[in-house]
Amino acid sequence: MTTRMFAIAAAAAVSLPGCGSTPQWEITVENKGTSPCSVYITLGYAGGGAQGTSKAEVENISAGEKLSLLTGDLARTVESIRIVRGDTEQLIESKTEIEPGSRFVIVVPADGKASATLE
Repeated sequence: MTTRMFAIAAAAAVSLPGCGSTPQWEITVENKGTSPCSVYITLGYAGGGAQGTSKAEVENISAGEKLSLLTGDLARTVESIRIVRGDTEQLIESKTEIEPGSRFVIVVPADGKASATLE
């Protein structure tokens, strides 16, 4: 199973029927650049504690592609985001808490300087 398929399958599993009435948060990635990129995210649990972290990744996001990377219904913290385009790498130390009902948007523009915002 490719990394992209794993990330999409994980996102689909989190939003199975029976959980539809609970508000969800979402992490999206949009590659506005002219070449593919890969995105690696480290998530922690809101409020810290001993729960640890988890990781998600999508490799080879095509130029112009926008996708939903993850969804969930429990508050999480986006600890860091690593964006790789060719041999260029950018690290964003985010520490942003995402609550149900919010969207965390990662945009990789043509100039390559990625941004991440909470909506």
